[in-house]
Amino acid sequence: MKLCSTLLLNFARSEKINVHSVEKPLPKEYNELPNDRFFGSVWQSAQNHVQGLSLAVAKTNLQKLYGDETCEDQFRRLRHRDNCTNENECGHRLGTGGVSTWSKYDPEGCERCKAKLSAANAATKAGTDNGEKTWRNAYIEFARYNYGDGNRSSQDLIYFVDYGNNANCYQKFASECKYGVHLNMREMRIEARQSTNDCPYDHIAFAYEKNGQMFYPGKQQRFCGCLESMKDQCAKIRSEDLDVFNLRHIFKKTNCVKQCFNPKMHWISRHEPVFGASNKMKPSFSTTSRLDRKQKLITIHGRNPYFLFKSDRSLYGGEIAIEWKCMSEFHNRWSIYYDLPALGGNPRRQSVSRTTIANDMKQALQKSMKLINPYGEADAETKVSVRLSDDETKFITELEFNGIRDENIALDAKTISRQVAETAKATLSTDQFNKHVDASNISVKVQSPPTVTNTEQMAEKLLTDKFTPAMAENYGCSTPGYFDAFGPTHGKPRDAVDVALSKWKKCVQCASGYNKNNIAPYDYDESEKICRGENRALCECDLALMTHLKTAEPYKGDFDATTCVAAEHQVMLECCNWQQHYWAAYNPDRQDCDELEGVKEAGSL
Repeated sequence: MKLCSTLLLNFARSEKINVHSVEKPLPKEYNELPNDRFFGSVWQSAQNHVQGLSLAVAKTNLQKLYGDETCEDQFRRLRHRDNCTNENECGHRLGTGGVSTWSKYDPEGCERCKAKLSAANAATKAGTDNGEKTWRNAYIEFARYNYGDGNRSSQDLIYFVDYGNNANCYQKFASECKYGVHLNMREMRIEARQSTNDCPYDHIAFAYEKNGQMFYPGKQQRFCGCLESMKDQCAKIRSEDLDVFNLRHIFKKTNCVKQCFNPKMHWISRHEPVFGASNKMKPSFSTTSRLDRKQKLITIHGRNPYFLFKSDRSLYGGEIAIEWKCMSEFHNRWSIYYDLPALGGNPRRQSVSRTTIANDMKQALQKSMKLINPYGEADAETKVSVRLSDDETKFITELEFNGIRDENIALDAKTISRQVAETAKATLSTDQFNKHVDASNISVKVQSPPTVTNTEQMAEKLLTDKFTPAMAENYGCSTPGYFDAFGPTHGKPRDAVDVALSKWKKCVQCASGYNKNNIAPYDYDESEKICRGENRALCECDLALMTHLKTAEPYKGDFDATTCVAAEHQVMLECCNWQQHYWAAYNPDRQDCDELEGVKEAGSL
């Protein structure tokens, strides 16, 4: 079986995941769904390599495809049905006046149910349970967890575990996101099919709104199979002793100084026995192999997204953990600048002040520029600013176009520059303005949205020689994972590359104020090979690392984290900031921080 996802289709070079399970006939409703051509094509951004879901408007509705129950309500209802909290068994019952009470009012029935749970668990392990009580340990959460020093960092998460059969549900999330949503699939194990790249059985998917229309997923926009957050994780999920698909392993933080909120405590019922019964739910399907980490990233170019989930009548017990965050306005913003000569001689002798003229120009341009906003009208934002130069000889105009991009339309700076110049000329050549401003020759400067905005994108762009981006994953002892600046440290750096990764890690921590939430997109100019604009300090940390890695000699072989050696002496480092945009950690007992040159040996200043 293959991983069924929009992302897999876009990465011809990536390793496909193999999933082994019993081949089943396709469900009837699968063949009744619209085909892929109706739902639209899969899109891959040529600019930033972040994948978008490209869906077309479906002539149906959400309830027809995924039922009329939210996933939170459905999971809780079915778990209540299967885990010994039904009437005449044990636990939760409705008391007088609708008040919920806890009572073992049928001790014998309760013991019988607990015995059933234990028997069901044994049958699950043996693969002979036929789906009995498949929801007994299911859990779902759409929530935010806090972690780090003083719980200053937070992360929004979609998480469910131990799902059962015959699910059909949806859940709205991220309604506050104006420009789209970034999703990072941290882990997934969902039943998949061997022979095709689609997901006819169990799957998750996403729907969203754009320009007043609802977009639904087709067969090729579903996700199933196995993703993993550590090596060989998928191969171990059938082993009760080795199964590491849980929050404790995914989100464990070891660098907390004061207070560290373990996300596992937020979902305390995860694999916890109910009333002492053994009700651990292991997946009834096998998954093997490993998926390329690049295929874990999803971008939804729409608003008011929906998470969708469906499971069929057999094979159950998987889980998923997805981190999400709103896409910044920074990602799609076009910035345009031009200035025009003011006419009329001495401004003091004019009947209308040039400040008033500038305000009138702003209002007129706001209306006309809105019509050419490349993001359309319904979801687009157009900002216009017109001001006078200090000597009042020029009108300086700044525009911003923003919104949710249409991945089927290519935007380029030349076209936008021409449209802005033509529109401005038409607007300002009227009798209202032609005596006050010369709009005959407009030279427009356009700054397009950034194409490199984070560490992974910079690595893909710059590491194209001996040292490739994939080599950085789980390299050495200082930075396990893939460019994770806030991950644990296993020990002292092993080689020069490990040292560079360690310095980068500390640089990002200093530049972000030791708060992962402060890691925001930046603008790396590929043509000029410089960092600029917002969040430049984070860009400079990444650029320093990539500059070192481009010519580095990678270690030949795999690192074994168990052989890492801890530092003999733990030293409290401090952050050095110089020339505003550059950061590094240093030992104040042996080094100094110079505001122009950065970290230097003590006594050398």
